[in-house]
Amino acid sequence: MAFEVVILDEAQREYRQIVEYLARILCSPQAAQSFMDSFEDIITLIAETPELFALSRMEELAAKGYRTALVKNYGMLYTIREDKVIIAHIFHQTQDYARLV
Repeated sequence: MAFEVVILDEAQREYRQIVEYLARILCSPQAAQSFMDSFEDIITLIAETPELFALSRMEELAAKGYRTALVKNYGMLYTIREDKVIIAHIFHQTQDYARLV
């Protein structure tokens, strides 16, 4: 049974910013499409197997149950609540993402 995937408003905003950055700022629609495709693939994977990715390496996030999945050069923080996977944030790997949560 697949879990329901819920993408929080903040994560949706971050997703749109990443796609816009790749497509417009870097002038690479191909990179934007590749990111979107990879994102969808990861969503499908975690809907089927939510515990596929390990808890965050950052102790304070792991203590809150956050897991990190990599999507190209970006990390996606998510947690599992009952029968739902909650996507909380999407960030570039160079960001200080602990402050996001």
